[in-house]
Amino acid sequence: MDNLTDIEVEHLVQEFDKNQQVYQKPISYDQTMREMQENFKKIFANQAFAAIIAKEIGDAMTDLINKMIIVI
Repeated sequence: MDNLTDIEVEHLVQEFDKNQQVYQKPISYDQTMREMQENFKKIFANQAFAAIIAKEIGDAMTDLINKMIIVI
């Protein structure tokens, strides 16, 4: 997350917090799932989230490659 700005991180936190607020509303299960789905779409479509995922996948692949190299 080194390449994310504080604003991008704060935006992600706010989007996740919106989902927590959904649980407190007296609405139907269907409406709850619809609202959560819309919030998750906003989070996962965000460029900041894409940067986090790309970094994590890159780190995992680098670690995997490093473990596969056998010194003879």
